[in-house]
Order: sequence, then structure tokens, then C-alpha cells
Amino acid sequence: MAYAVSGDGRVVAGRSCVADNGGNPCWGIIWTPEWGLVDLGKLLEAGGASLGSHHVGGVYGASFDGRVLVGQAHIGTGKFPEAFALQVVVPE
Repeated sequence: MAYAVSGDGRVVAGRSCVADNGGNPCWGIIWTPEWGLVDLGKLLEAGGASLGSHHVGGVYGASFDGRVLVGQAHIGTGKFPEAFALQVVVPE
């Protein structure tokens, strides 16, 4: 489900949920015309970020230019989310 859209519509973010995803039924997603739909946690790790036991649970806001995303993450399978804000390099 999409919760955040950049001003020009080129970045759409939100979360995707399934019944069984290793204890974390929802994860953050991002869509751009160039990347298509991708798991935000996997995208961050591919870019060199170390998430450790954190799990990106969803994205709920985006800046007008789509370069800053805000949302929630969980430690392990914990039920209490933590807020995050991150800057991403989006395709031009």
C-alpha cells in the first residue's frame, strides 16, 4: 500500500504485507520508474547499509523531491516500532 509520494510522482513508498514473512509480516517498499518496486531494506543493504537486527516496517512520508523518506522500523520481531528518517539517492 502506498503512503508517500514525491511531488512529481516519481517516488512512491509505503509497505507491503503478507501473512508469513519470517515474523515480520510487513516491510517498507519504494517504487521509481527506473527501479520498479523494491524492498527498501534490501535496497539499503545493497547500497552498503548495515541494518543489523532492524527491519524496515513501512514508509509513511516523503519529501517533495522524494529524497527523504520517513517511516518505522522494528528491532528483530519486536512489536514496538522506532521512527526513522533517511536520505536516498533516487534516479534522475
